[in-house]
Amino acid sequence: ANVASRAYGDDPSGTHLCIAPLVDFLNHKAGALQLTRFGNGIVAYAHKNYEAGEQVWVSYGGKSNAEILSQYGFVDPDNSQEAVYIRIGEHLPVRSDAQLELISQLLEGQDPATAIFRISRKPREWEPKLMPVL
Repeated sequence: ANVASRAYGDDPSGTHLCIAPLVDFLNHKAGALQLTRFGNGIVAYAHKNYEAGEQVWVSYGGKSNAEILSQYGFVDPDNSQEAVYIRIGEHLPVRSDAQLELISQLLEGQDPATAIFRISRKPREWEPKLMPVL
C-alpha cells in the first residue's frame, strides 16, 4: 500500500507508474478531480474556484473498498463503487432447474459453475432480474 499510494499512472494496465512529487499529498474523494497525464507532466483541472486554505480533492478512480484498502491503506465509507462478489454454487446455491436457467440467461453463455456476480451499490440493469433468484 505504501508504494502504490505514492505512485501515479493513468494507463488501464497499470504498467506505466511513476512517482510524482506533491501528487501523493492529494487526498481521495469520489467524484472529485481526475488527474491526467499531459506531455511530461500531470494536470488536474479545477471545476470551481477554491478559497485559500480549502482542501483540494482528487479521485483515485472507480475502485472498490478492497482495492482502495490494498492500494492506498484506507476505505471510503461512502464508496459508490463498493460491491459484493457472489460465486454461483458456493455463495448462491442453485435449488431448481428454473433458477439455473435464469442464471444461465443472465450469464449469456458463461459457465454458471465458474461465474462470479459483482453486485454493486450502484445497481446495474440486470440486478433486478437476479434478486428474485437470490
